[in-house]
Amino acid sequence: MLPKDRGLIPKFPDFLAPNTSIYIAKPPNASLEDVIDVAADLRKAGFNPVPHIPARELSSKEVFEKALDRLRKADVDQILFIAGDRQDPAGPFTGTLELFESGFFEQFDLKKMSVAGHPDGSPYAGPEILAKALKIKNDFNHKANVDLCIIAQVSYDPAGIIKWSQEIAAAGNQLPIHIGMPGPTKLKTLINYAVKIGIGPSLRSLKKKASAITDLLTISTPDEVIVALAKYRSEVADCPFVKSHFYSFAGIEKTALWANAVVNGDFNLHSDGKGFEVAT
Repeated sequence: MLPKDRGLIPKFPDFLAPNTSIYIAKPPNASLEDVIDVAADLRKAGFNPVPHIPARELSSKEVFEKALDRLRKADVDQILFIAGDRQDPAGPFTGTLELFESGFFEQFDLKKMSVAGHPDGSPYAGPEILAKALKIKNDFNHKANVDLCIIAQVSYDPAGIIKWSQEIAAAGNQLPIHIGMPGPTKLKTLINYAVKIGIGPSLRSLKKKASAITDLLTISTPDEVIVALAKYRSEVADCPFVKSHFYSFAGIEKTALWANAVVNGDFNLHSDGKGFEVAT
C-alpha cells in the first residue's frame, strides 16, 4: 500500500485476515515519517506492517536510527530494506549493504527483515553487483541469526522466475523467496509498469497477451504464473518459494478479494490446465 491509502485502513478487516502482512511503499512524494505513521496505524488495527526503507533516501545515520527507534516503539518488527530508485544518495548509504554494516540492526534487536530480489534483473545494478549483494545478505543472515527473506520484484514470466531461483541457489542463496505477482489489473497498466522498471522478460510475456488494442483494456490476473509455480513447487523438494507477495496496482480491496477467492478454492481451471478463472 501507499501512505496516501492510510484512510482505507479501517476497511481492511472486511477483506484482510488479522495479522496479514501489509507492505508500505515509500514513493517520492511521501516522507519516511509518513510510512512510519501508516505502519503504526496498521499495527494498531491488528495487521503486520512491513514498511519500506530505501537506503539512498536516508539523509544521515541519525535519520535511520530515529526511524528504527520509532518503528520499535510502534511494535513494528519487520522491515523491507531496498536500495531505492534515487540515483544520487541523499546521505551516507548507497545501498542496503551499508545498512547491514551500520550496527543498528543489532542495537534495535531487529529479527525479521526482507530484501529485494530481481527475477528479471535490475536497471540500476548489473548481474555482478546483484550477485555480490545477495551473497552478503546470505552471510549476514547466518551471522546475525535473523529471519531474512527475499521479496521478489513483480514478474509475469514463470519460466524466468524459476530460472532465476535456480541460478541464485547455485550461487549459494539459502534465503526463502516470496514471489512478486500483480493482482487483477488492466494489461495496459502492467505493460506501463514493466516499461518503467525495466523488466524485459516480463514485458515480452505481457506483450504476447496484447494482440489487439482492445486487449490492453482487459483485466489480467496472475493465474498462469500461480499454476506454473505451484506445479514446480510440487515437483521440487527444496523449492525456495514460500509465499506470494501481491502488488495491488488496481487497489488493495480488489487484489485481496481475488486472492481470498483463490485461497478458498472459488475458481475454475482452464481446460488446458495452464490457468484458472475466479468464480464470480
